[in-house]
Amino acid sequence: RAERLALGAGEVTAFVHGPTLRAYQRDVGFGHPEIGALVGRALADALVHAHSAGVIHRDLKPENVLVSTGPRPSVKLADFGIARIIASDERLTMTGALVGSPHHMAPEILEGKETDARSDLFSLGTLLYWLATGKLPFAAPNPTAILRRALQGDYEDPRAADAHVPDALAELIRRCLSVEPADRPGSAAEVRDTLDRLLAECGLDDPPKELLAFLRDPAAYKAAFPGRAVG
Repeated sequence: RAERLALGAGEVTAFVHGPTLRAYQRDVGFGHPEIGALVGRALADALVHAHSAGVIHRDLKPENVLVSTGPRPSVKLADFGIARIIASDERLTMTGALVGSPHHMAPEILEGKETDARSDLFSLGTLLYWLATGKLPFAAPNPTAILRRALQGDYEDPRAADAHVPDALAELIRRCLSVEPADRPGSAAEVRDTLDRLLAECGLDDPPKELLAFLRDPAAYKAAFPGRAVG
């Protein structure tokens, strides 16, 4: 799949051989919340780089994440087509249009308020929830109901959705999904570092290396993980 990454005035087109994260979750799956957190950690790291370049993605969702299945498999955040340049009025989308997925949009975007990097952290929180539980936090029968739940911060505790979710991961998700941006983590780096600590607690001391091992042989990695975590 080819993706256009629009970053300011420059454009880079790269071909990524592999499925979207949505398709990968459906066909392969992660098996354990901590393995899902490895993917979330890679996305947090991608946001660190984007935000440091002054770019807010504004449309994080499983369909905009690609799983490369090449010689060195990886997870790539793609489709910066509606990204916004921080501290600029330039919008790379239709002015006045509500663009994005209702399942993943931050409340301030839904209300037409000013957005910043913390809006991406809310969307990342919805992805962390989905990666850990297999469910979307604000799922509802129609878009209006989805948006209402997001605006109200109405979602099931991830530990109730899946009892295997560690307390530390549930707390990080709760902070990311805060309705008020000020209550969310201060940066993508803080999210990444928090994930590093909780992954280290279950023996995953080198997340990039662990993610690579998982992507190379998902079935074997998932089968071996419980014993490693208990150890």
